[in-house]
Amino acid sequence: MTALLQDGGPDLVYDHAMCMDSQRQLIYVFGGRNIFLNPGMAESLYSGLYVYDVQAGTWTQLRSDSVPVPDGGVPLKSRTGHSMLLDPNCRLLYIFAGQRNKVTLYNEDYLSDFYVYDIERDYVHQISQDSSRGVWEDLRQCDDATEDYFKDKLRMSPRVFREIAETLSPFLQRRVTFYREPLQPDLIVAFALYRWPSGETYESGTCSFGIGRKSGLVAVRNVTSALLSAYRDKISWPTGVQKAVVLCAFADKGFPNCHGCIDCTHIFIDKPSNCPGEDYYDRKRRFFVQAQVVVDLNLRVLDVFVGYPGSCHDVRIVHLSSLWARAEAGELFTGPPVMLPFGVRTNSYLLGDNGYPPSEWVVVPYGGVSQHPSEIRFDNK
Repeated sequence: MTALLQDGGPDLVYDHAMCMDSQRQLIYVFGGRNIFLNPGMAESLYSGLYVYDVQAGTWTQLRSDSVPVPDGGVPLKSRTGHSMLLDPNCRLLYIFAGQRNKVTLYNEDYLSDFYVYDIERDYVHQISQDSSRGVWEDLRQCDDATEDYFKDKLRMSPRVFREIAETLSPFLQRRVTFYREPLQPDLIVAFALYRWPSGETYESGTCSFGIGRKSGLVAVRNVTSALLSAYRDKISWPTGVQKAVVLCAFADKGFPNCHGCIDCTHIFIDKPSNCPGEDYYDRKRRFFVQAQVVVDLNLRVLDVFVGYPGSCHDVRIVHLSSLWARAEAGELFTGPPVMLPFGVRTNSYLLGDNGYPPSEWVVVPYGGVSQHPSEIRFDNK
């Protein structure tokens, strides 16, 4: 270590790239993260471009982040995890992609730029610029379009995303080692929240976030576990004051004693293994499972039942759900009865669409072509 420093060579590094010109007995070393560094000095994070003369036993520094490039020259930023190839005949070094931090010490961006270093002329040519921003980089930008972009990609506002990321962060922190730098919690949360509503394959979705497929699989499992731990009581049937608020809100809309609305939605998945694929198939040639959800007037989720194949009808799902068992046992819809139009008497109920049969606790539209004016008013509330 000391000898290398005295000879003008790089510090002790890892995740660097090295090529050897066997004809000229020269070794080229570029990039890598310094093991012994000063976090307060940006130039100390990464190692530069060096050449080692095997016969002379000397090092020469060719490029460094801390040394200005010649006038008109192209900067060659140091990095880790990149590819480097030597053409000994033309004496050219090809350098592609890698990682480099922009924000914090252990929060690195994936690069996709391409450079050629002309050894004879000591000159850098940029073949292509970095184009690896992807969804994650766009989500990290702070501009006027961010609000709409967040809602399009993650189905929530930046404020809600930050609250969730901060809450889950203690559950997702991983230890930093010399061999691997863990993904940041906000990136892990963003990928999971993006993967669930988009239904993209892991191969496609992980590319948008600059992570590998295996990391994507682990991220979704970890975020799921963290959500269940951090928000254990977030999805619950309203009681006390909250129940009174929900009932009052629906009563103001003309639905007295209504607890919420029920419907099923699709959650897209990868093709299930060891299962009949047609059970999970839809008309758009995608695989999904059914999720039965009950929400209040503010779209707050009160109950969820998920996991059955997409081919299952809404009626079958509700009969299989714990909601049905609790409702039939008289645990949910209790209270003084009210009289609905046309002499319908009910204690309390949910609003559903015509996919559900009418029952004591599910009210559905009248539907049909020839409707009474009062039926039309009811259906259009």
